[in-house]
Amino acid sequence: MAWAAKDPLPLAEFALGGVRVLEVRGPDVAGWGQSGGRVQVWLRAGAREGVFEWTGTTDSGRATDPLPFDPVHPKVLNARVLGDEVRVKPADGWALRPDRSRGWQPMAAPAGELRFHTDQPAAPPLRVLLVPDR
Repeated sequence: MAWAAKDPLPLAEFALGGVRVLEVRGPDVAGWGQSGGRVQVWLRAGAREGVFEWTGTTDSGRATDPLPFDPVHPKVLNARVLGDEVRVKPADGWALRPDRSRGWQPMAAPAGELRFHTDQPAAPPLRVLLVPDR
């Protein structure tokens, strides 16, 4: 995710409901923490813009065929999102199919994964379908 702020930020904060973050990384990331749906990313030095990547897991709790999945798109507090990239890797036994991708450009991805990018902060949310891998 690429972001920019009016003033230098020592900390970037974003909300992610229903996601357990496993990792946050980027060139200026000094550390990070998650409390509930709030994720805080401490930056090495105050920055007005930056890029970071996060990895997380979610469980829909449903087992329908196919299963719609809306990847979470965080909103950075005190900054604006300039672009976003989403990569979805399904759990074993599932395959992926794009469902709603208006405003998102497909990118090269490893076999079995989907990867999309947008430079439009107002792009509609991306949606993929998880289908049992038979």
